[in-house]
Amino acid sequence: MNRVRICFLTQYFYPDIGAPQARLYELAVRLAQRGHEMTVLTAMPYYPEGWIKEGYRGRLRMTETVNSVRIIRTWLYATKSLGVVRRMANFLSFAATSGLLGVWGLGRQDVLLVESPPLFLGATGWILAKWTGAKFVLNVSDVWPATITAIGMMSERHPAVRLVGWLEKWLYRHSDLVTGTSFGITEHINRRFPEIPTAVITNGADTKVFRPELRSDAVRRAFGVEDGQIAFLYAGLHGYLQGLEQVIEAARILRDRRDIRFVMVGDGVRREALMDLAKGYCLTNIGFYGVRPKAEMPAIVASMDAALIPLAAEFPGAMPSKSYEALACGLPLVVASRADIVEFVKRHEVGLAVDPGDVDGLVGLVRRLADDCELRRRMGRQAIEVAKQFDRDTIARDVEGLFEKLLRS
Repeated sequence: MNRVRICFLTQYFYPDIGAPQARLYELAVRLAQRGHEMTVLTAMPYYPEGWIKEGYRGRLRMTETVNSVRIIRTWLYATKSLGVVRRMANFLSFAATSGLLGVWGLGRQDVLLVESPPLFLGATGWILAKWTGAKFVLNVSDVWPATITAIGMMSERHPAVRLVGWLEKWLYRHSDLVTGTSFGITEHINRRFPEIPTAVITNGADTKVFRPELRSDAVRRAFGVEDGQIAFLYAGLHGYLQGLEQVIEAARILRDRRDIRFVMVGDGVRREALMDLAKGYCLTNIGFYGVRPKAEMPAIVASMDAALIPLAAEFPGAMPSKSYEALACGLPLVVASRADIVEFVKRHEVGLAVDPGDVDGLVGLVRRLADDCELRRRMGRQAIEVAKQFDRDTIARDVEGLFEKLLRS
């Protein structure tokens, strides 16, 4: 494929921690390695702490280059509050500065991909695509406003939800291509807007980095896992969408099972509340370890015995990114969801699933995996094979072909 000028517009990017950050960073680096001119227009790093990181503070705009990827950063109002006013200020401030300040030096582009959510950024992306002469691609990792109403943050009749719904429809119809991170997301969009061209850009894992050989007894001990214990890992954002309260409740019910330990790695707006809940129950079978350096995560994941993938409600097409890294390390998945991932684990026989909020069901799955060593091993072996289909190098080649087809059209 000829050299293509590609720009990602995203509020979240390296060195911030999270699913879209890792997915877009890994994809951008690989596209640059394949010879394309790769630019990322993003915010000053602030997530998940809620304040702009040292070295980036006090700036309206800056550029840097990381692994041959040009990164243009603009200021935003940084917060981790979920209050409507502050949250909107956070989203809209970057939507404004990325358009007004980010366009300087951006130059001509062939493809401009916008990460949604936040959906408001799509309007900025459409304007920049017109300005730079690029094909406009809207990449949907969470379907707004469906996700907002699914967790009960707002009702479908709320004026803000109606406004977001109008913007969603407008952006879909003005995109050259709408992509989703799972087939469930694109199916959800196609059911409502059958005329919209869609494609899937799945998440994945670097199977050369995340691998079962990194399992370490020293790492297990560092996370409080004693000899003979089965470790159930949650690694990711501690927010409202993840429904981690059900994990705390499961730990409470299983408090007398000395052979089971829950390991919680990550940060987010619900972390302190979850820790308080566990402390109130006087739980000793669960530990919270905060955000760990990216370089440590492969060994941490590989050193556990199963991965917890909970969600708070049913979200269109949800396939959490942490699933792929766990699979690559040979961990069976324990899922609390009704989304795409349930059908995925059943089809590939790489885990067990219950409905979100079914604490007794979740407890049953944990007990089953803890008690059945052969089941864990069989699912672990299958997980490693399945993960090969979602290697990040393969995904980058697929995206390259997708963009080539888009430009030809």
